[in-house]
Amino acid sequence: MCLMALLFYSESGYCQDREELYQQGLSYHYKKDYDNAARCFAYAADHGHIGALTMVGVYFEKGFSFPQKYDMAVKFYQAAAERGDMYAQGNLGQCYYKGRGVTQDYTKAVEWFRKAAEQGNSSAQNYMGECYFYGQGVAKDFTKAAEWYSKSAEQGNSSAQVTLGSLYYTGVGVTQDYTKAMELYRKAAEKGDSTGQYCLGLCYFEGHGVKEDKAEAMKWFRMAAEQGNESAKEKLKSLE
Repeated sequence: MCLMALLFYSESGYCQDREELYQQGLSYHYKKDYDNAARCFAYAADHGHIGALTMVGVYFEKGFSFPQKYDMAVKFYQAAAERGDMYAQGNLGQCYYKGRGVTQDYTKAVEWFRKAAEQGNSSAQNYMGECYFYGQGVAKDFTKAAEWYSKSAEQGNSSAQVTLGSLYYTGVGVTQDYTKAMELYRKAAEKGDSTGQYCLGLCYFEGHGVKEDKAEAMKWFRMAAEQGNESAKEKLKSLE
């Protein structure tokens, strides 16, 4: 990690306590002042701060201030993940899942997703659902997929809410229930998820889980289409 200090440590400005530096880095990050955030995270990471290790990984992955280097992102995620950081574990799982900075390996992806998911990482829970649904790194199991999607959806993950809604809509992995499907679609739709908006529109259009209401359906189709949802655009084109 000393490379980080050599590159980004300033004797005059960044010799504070590592937790203080990490928190200062977060403050800069939320203000989109990535250069100063990177300096804070780099110094804190160089001094062993686990959260800072994760954030340095994020900065390498996204190309925030640092050059975009997936292999470096993996190294920092690995360092934090092995110390139990659930965000680093989830991000490392994504790297293995997508083959980003490492050779694609669904089994290793699941290993890290599971560690993060069991700590309550909603994104990792959603990925666990996806892995079980498609049989990537684990045996295909729609029931287990639904269980993991449910855990993620309960935490407000809109992607999981939409997918779980679709499982209830079709009766895959769960007992078919249009009302539950509609409720899950609505939760995602109201947070601005375009797929959730489109699916909620379909519920209103078909009268599944809710009283048929073509005008309400069109409202949700338009909201989804305005965000670029191609299915909603096609639906509107066929109806207008």
